[in-house]
Amino acid sequence: MATSIARSLGSVLRFSSRTLSANAAKSAAAEIDAHAMELYRSHQESFYNFPLNKIEFHVATNDLTKKSEPKLVVDGKELNGLAHLSPVAVTRFAFFSETGTLGRQLPVNGALVELTDLSKATLEVTLGADPLACQEKENTVMLEYAEWLRGLGNKLAAHLAANISAYPQVTKQMASLRGLAPDVQLRFLEGTIRSPARILAPKADAAASTVERNPQIVSYKARIYRAIGDKDKSKEVKIRCSSDETMKAQGFQRLHVPLFDSTGKEIPVPDSRVFSGDVITIRSVLRPMVVEIAGNSFQAIKADLRSVVLLRPRERRALGMVSPFTTD
Repeated sequence: MATSIARSLGSVLRFSSRTLSANAAKSAAAEIDAHAMELYRSHQESFYNFPLNKIEFHVATNDLTKKSEPKLVVDGKELNGLAHLSPVAVTRFAFFSETGTLGRQLPVNGALVELTDLSKATLEVTLGADPLACQEKENTVMLEYAEWLRGLGNKLAAHLAANISAYPQVTKQMASLRGLAPDVQLRFLEGTIRSPARILAPKADAAASTVERNPQIVSYKARIYRAIGDKDKSKEVKIRCSSDETMKAQGFQRLHVPLFDSTGKEIPVPDSRVFSGDVITIRSVLRPMVVEIAGNSFQAIKADLRSVVLLRPRERRALGMVSPFTTD
């Protein structure tokens, strides 16, 4: 589990909690980050333990829809999803709080509309390759991780190309490419796979003096609530905050994504916040998806957020900063 990294930091983290001078605090931060990254490299759920040559996809049948779907196979074992840890990294963006993206402006039919329905809100965290305190330039492990995720997407594309007859929706999408060389069709499919790893386009109005940041990012998402089904009505719905009380009355229960502090202790939901600049590691589950939406084929590697460990919070510029929507 991700919390084992936090618990293993031990004396390093206790040392960092003392009152330190600016230079000593910087040194302590570098020590924390370096030790956390060392622990990550040897962790059983590190992506290093899932080399791409041990991962493949098989054609399976969805129990509900009876349609074909890709199934992850890791080291010969079929999995419903690949649970793993992200590298220790700096948070680039975050909507992680009791209510997540509630209140966020979202694009709808070409316009920005405020999300006011908590049942549709999500938790979202995006990691960047910004340097840790122990690094001078970019976070090279994050860059390797992003490349690994893209490689996973390319393996999904190769699976679809080799088993195209099992996926009618993809066959329809590829209709215009009939007769073209197989490598051309494969490159097209690789371009259609949506990956958690992507590259941010530079802002056209960015000032010349703006510090250049590596554009590689990796994003994770999770729904906050789901409807209480018939099978759940006989079970007690756990209430973790006032929002849970309100949503329970409307027939929803929280899909809990815990946030742990640097000692491995869970932070209560009302106090759970992740900010831009925080150093964290994320446990997520990767799943391949091939679905048809509005007549169009959609294929992706999804990264479902499962838990977060806050290893080292960013130094807050103001004591009153509590908004989970900060991205600066």
